[in-house]
Formats: sequence, structure tokens, C-alpha cells
Amino acid sequence: MTDKKDSASVTTAVRDPSVFNYNFDREIITDQDSISKELNSFEDKLSNLFDYYIKPSSASKDQIAAGKITIKGVEHTLSTQLQKFINDLSSLLDLDQITTFIFINSYSTNVRSLVYERTDLFDLFEYYYRDRYLLLSLVSSLIKKANDPNSLYNEVATKCVEQNRQGWETKLLANIQQLATFQIPEYLRDHPQLHQAYKEHVLQEQQLLMEIVFLLYYTKQRISFPKDFKQVFTRFQQINLGSYSDILMRSESLHPTLRHIEYISVLTCLFAIGDLSKGKFKDLSETDKMDVLNMLKMFETNSMSHASATIIYSVLLHIHGETLGPEFKEILSKCLRYDPFNYVQQVIDCKYLTGSFSAFGYVETIQLFISRFTMVYDLESTNIQSVDTLFDIYVKANKLYRPTLQDLISHDLFKYAMSEKVLIQHFEKVSNLLCASIDDQESADYL
Repeated sequence: MTDKKDSASVTTAVRDPSVFNYNFDREIITDQDSISKELNSFEDKLSNLFDYYIKPSSASKDQIAAGKITIKGVEHTLSTQLQKFINDLSSLLDLDQITTFIFINSYSTNVRSLVYERTDLFDLFEYYYRDRYLLLSLVSSLIKKANDPNSLYNEVATKCVEQNRQGWETKLLANIQQLATFQIPEYLRDHPQLHQAYKEHVLQEQQLLMEIVFLLYYTKQRISFPKDFKQVFTRFQQINLGSYSDILMRSESLHPTLRHIEYISVLTCLFAIGDLSKGKFKDLSETDKMDVLNMLKMFETNSMSHASATIIYSVLLHIHGETLGPEFKEILSKCLRYDPFNYVQQVIDCKYLTGSFSAFGYVETIQLFISRFTMVYDLESTNIQSVDTLFDIYVKANKLYRPTLQDLISHDLFKYAMSEKVLIQHFEKVSNLLCASIDDQESADYL
């Protein structure tokens, strides 16, 4: 890689995280000191996340042009051919030139030797986005293992997550992209063969990023409303959640990933509302009350999406019954025109979500939405279509994760199903609920 030694010193290369991720996910390395030492080698990337991938700079460009750079005390002499390749790749990735050189070293050390041709640029383009995705995958794995008391790596993962949790929240929220205005960046305009790959990489990254954001909130010791909700919802307002640019909408193959990102974003907001009991809104400080009400009033005249309507409706369920002005009734009516019940049904029907590691958290969040509704409304005197949709969602949720028998029989929807009117007119629905919620042994014991 340098004129002194082809492929350069391994000490300057970014370690390929794929092997470590594989070993970490499967807990192959059993020695705690060894796994801690391995994890520490990624400390800089884990603490910085996307800030590690800095933009090109004139200072770095000048160092490359000088033909010699020093990294970790090792001097590297760069050939004219390598200098040009570094600058070309830096432009292609919109990445700092020194960091680009380190990536080139990593690739030639961990993958294959390079001859600095145009085709090598495209391979390194893929390698770069793979590296970013693997970094997020490691963060996701750390959070999961930190919350799994049976994991061999629970202690080391917990330490890492505790050290980085606040920074991760801030950095990840800041890196949620505004897909409503998504465009191919200027530095890729002359490479049309990479446009589709770029869109796919960005959306895959955004999907995993949102899964991690959900996990960070879901695994918090305590949700603080409205602080946590305001943090995520404000960001989603900024990016116009639920709206997408024409360049994304024209690629039908991207639509499922766009839906996944949106659904996880909505679930994150719904969970960040917390389990606020009826009447608790009045116990909030006046400042907190005004924060919530001001966020809602923004939608008095502004447009909504199905995603934002579902979030706002869930917040309104918390404060329903408080003394509010007529403008909030208008916002409530506006939300209902977007049919949040049908939207939540689409979410629970999404097999990607219900088949993922975080499925339990997603389903629990949907159960919170149901509970907020049943806490406010008398089911027997509420719009039957809404109740039916909510009932179907509850049945699907119970199929995925069966409640305890006690939780089932104490649930408002179960009590509603056991009412004389429903038993007589909709016995099949009641039967579906019982079949979904009670296994054979529990059923036998119950009967």
C-alpha cells in the first residue's frame, strides 16, 4: 500500500469488523478479558458512530499531496498512483482523505490486494457502506446482550452501553435522514451505475439505525414524559416523517424498507409516550403541559401523515378528558380522518417487524396503544368499526405473544368480548381471541 511495503502495516488498517461481529453475536470467544480487549479495538468507532466518517478536508488533501503521511507513528510514502486513487475514492465516498487511506489499507489487508483501477473504486464503495452497517450491527448486538442476563457477554456489553447510551441517542437521532427531500448527492452524479446501490445502502442503514433507536428507548430504565417523547417526535417533525421524495417512490423495490423505517419510527414515538395513566396529565408541571400542548397545536393548521396522525392520536388519548380548547377536538377529528386504527393494524401485519429480534418490544408498544384507547373509551358505546379493528389487532398481538391468563381476563377487550351482546352476535370473534390467547394446557385448566 506504500512504497516501502505493499499493503502497508497492519497497524494502520481499520480492523474488518465482520469477523468480530460474527464471533460476538455467537459468543464464540469465551474468555472475558479477550472479548473486552477485542471490543476496545473498536472503541473509537463505537463512541463516534457516524462522526468517525468525517468529510474531506483541505488539510488531509495537502498531506496526501505531500506524498508522505504518518499514522500511529508509522510513516507511509505514497506513490503518485496511490495519491490519485485516494483522492478519487475520497470524492466518491465524500470521506476524509486520511480516513480513506486507512480504509484502503483495511480492504487490502482483509479482502484482497488492489491495483488502484476504476473497478477497485466500486468495490471499495460497497466495502465502505458495509463497514458502516457492521458498526450499527455491533451497537445493536451490544444493546441486546446488555439486556440478556443469560448472555456470556452481558457484563462487558452492559459496561459499553452504559458508557455510550446518551451519546448514541443523540448521534443516531441526528443522523436520521430527511427522506422527504432525499436526492442523489452531487459527488455521485457522475456515477449513475452506483445510484441504486446508494439508495439501497442508505435505506438499509436507516432501517437498522431506527431499530437501534427503538431499542435504546425500549431498554431505558424509565421513560420520562414528555421529555423522551419530545426528543424523538421533534426530530420526526423535522424530517417530515411519512413523506418521501420522488426519487425514492419511483423505486418500488425500496417501498418495503421505507415502510419498515416509518413503522419503527412510529412505534418509537408511541413507546416514548410512556405508560401514563388516565388523569396523570394534570399532574405534570405547567412547563411540561405547555410543551405537549404546543406540539399538538402545530397540527391545528399543518398537514398530517398517517404516521404523525397515529402518534398525535395516541398522545391525545393520554390527555383526553382534560379541559382543552376546541382546537384540540379539531386535531382529534383530523387524526381520526387518517384512521390510526387501520395504520396500527398495518404495523402488526408487517412480517419484518413481527419476525425481528425486537418483535416483543414492538408488540408490547402496540398493546400500550390498545390500553390507552380502552382506558379512555367505553367500548360498547364507541364506533364499532374502530373497536372491531382494535379487537383484531389485539387478537394478532396475542397470537404473537400470549398473555398470562390473568392478564387476558383482566383486559378491557376480553371483558368486552365476554359481554352478552358480543357473545351472541360475534361468537366467532370471541372464539378467535380465546384460541389466540390460551394454549391447550391453560385452556384445560381454565375450563
